[in-house]
Amino acid sequence: DYGVGIDLWSAGCILAELLAGRPIMPGRTEVEQLHKIYKLCGSPSDDYWKKSKLPNATLFKPREPYKRCIRETFKDFPPSALSLIDALLAIDPAERKTATDALNSDFFNTEPFPCDPSTLPKYPPTKEMDAKRRDDEARRLRAASKAQGEAGKRARTRERPRAMPA
Repeated sequence: DYGVGIDLWSAGCILAELLAGRPIMPGRTEVEQLHKIYKLCGSPSDDYWKKSKLPNATLFKPREPYKRCIRETFKDFPPSALSLIDALLAIDPAERKTATDALNSDFFNTEPFPCDPSTLPKYPPTKEMDAKRRDDEARRLRAASKAQGEAGKRARTRERPRAMPA
């Protein structure tokens, strides 16, 4: 079931990746991805598997349980960031912090403080955005032109006189 816990998990991954400068759990397949999650965040508890509503969920249960090692893996992160990441990457969404708890964490209340968004620089659109806008406009004009052309063809076919035998 999609819920805020999924977004909080994503925020934890993104924060850790920004601080690490690389993906923290780069899996090539779904099974490999789950294995990397378990290696870092620990195996789900037996209670988690029991309450899981996914069909055949226990097929993905690791053979050997993994111990959570987020604090050891990211020991060089600032303590305030490490605490927040540790809370956001809880395996069970019910055990994750809320967004309000995350915003009230030490990470957002210790120096360096986040800046006021109005003080951030403003950049012109990128070439990619200009190209996308130009392509979208060209597509729209082609579609409008095609629609007018088809309407004109229909009108012309009705106006043509029928050939009469000699």
